[in-house]
Amino acid sequence: IVLCLSVVHALLFAVTSTALSTPTTPAEQLRSLLQTSLSTQRAIPLPGVHDALSAKLFAANPHVPCLFLSGFGVSASRLGQPDAGILTLSEMEDATRNVVSSVSNYNTPVMVDGDTGYGSIRRTVRGLASAGAAAITIEDQEFPK
Repeated sequence: IVLCLSVVHALLFAVTSTALSTPTTPAEQLRSLLQTSLSTQRAIPLPGVHDALSAKLFAANPHVPCLFLSGFGVSASRLGQPDAGILTLSEMEDATRNVVSSVSNYNTPVMVDGDTGYGSIRRTVRGLASAGAAAITIEDQEFPK
């Protein structure tokens, strides 16, 4: 499941928005990329990153319009462990803040691995959105893994 945060924001807070000609937030920018991809039937490169440095290296490439913060990558780089439900939401929020901050000069939206929702999808979406995620993927598996 991919949640575009501009849509989630509208659902959670009952906010309606009008289409903007120029995307102003990372979520709007990602939505525009997805709409273009659908209309042109072209794939969007979405490299997986695990920290601020890997994000910055990819974001510097003008052919990379967005990034994916991988739960496996964060778990492996921070904990030396596989993505097996060990990483906490607060650790993923911290990684998200670091990655989003490191690519802010490139205006690159970051899609974040929300795992299985860390026990509360609403709290996960709010936390990762507050950390700067433009979109979140949520697995439809039982928690914990």
